[in-house]
Amino acid sequence: MTCLAAGLLESARLLWGHRAGNVGRPAVAAWRALGLLAVTVAAHVYGGYLPLGGRHTPCYAWPVARGMAALDAAAHVPGAGLLLCAPKDLSFCANRAQVITWESAALRGRRPEWVLSPINAFAGARDNAHWRLLRKDGYGVHYLNDVYAVLRRDGGRELVPELERRAQRLSRTISLAFTAHQDGRDIVSRSGRRQRLWEGQGRGTPPLLAYGKSVALLPGTNRAHFVFVVKSPKRRRHGNWGQLQVCVPGVASPLATQPIVAQPTPHGGVTTQALDFVLSSAAKVEPRVVAGDAGLLLDEVYFE
Repeated sequence: MTCLAAGLLESARLLWGHRAGNVGRPAVAAWRALGLLAVTVAAHVYGGYLPLGGRHTPCYAWPVARGMAALDAAAHVPGAGLLLCAPKDLSFCANRAQVITWESAALRGRRPEWVLSPINAFAGARDNAHWRLLRKDGYGVHYLNDVYAVLRRDGGRELVPELERRAQRLSRTISLAFTAHQDGRDIVSRSGRRQRLWEGQGRGTPPLLAYGKSVALLPGTNRAHFVFVVKSPKRRRHGNWGQLQVCVPGVASPLATQPIVAQPTPHGGVTTQALDFVLSSAAKVEPRVVAGDAGLLLDEVYFE
């Protein structure tokens, strides 16, 4: 947008200069240059993506964790052989001669040598195309990191259970920054991860910092792992550091509740606090976080 604005102004300047006979006048050129600079700066401050721009976020200044994981996985795919991947991952594999996407008509009737896929693609229904590669088409797992998997046709099966474990965890994970909330604000870390920040500034009734999203679980003993960063309170208003809950949507009383442990997270680390609960039958459960006096940076909840 900045370049477009500058280009339009430059075109107008050249057109005006030719019509008015001002071409070649240093003073006029200097004023037009200053005008272009002012427009460029104003457009950047309003809607630029680079530092100091109106739409700048850390993901435009620092490598995003997902992108780094995709690059790492792509580096483990040998150069020879046909690669299958999603369209959004093509840029990580752009130096290959043979690559197709799931949507390509060229995929019909072909069995690519390699498949690059985010692990969360396996977190869906067990009869989707990704699962069929593992269960029916004889693909094995060649490489895994925290976000991506590389599959190989007729490859080894040693890492398949680990892929299934990670996919199952993702299917039972809720990012707390994507839940509803009564207070707190969402921020984006340098790695591009979205989190919810509460600075312990509330008054009156403690607000809900996260609620409204649920996962389906089987009957029996289950455990919710809340992942967050906690800071010592600056003021004492609520008498606790916060509270963790697991609820059944539509039921007033929580299945389980536990106060946040009154211990600040070490610098650079995270706190994981577990909350056990029992289901008498299969049900959807909803994690909630109630604010307290402590500052909190909420990340995710995963169930097992």
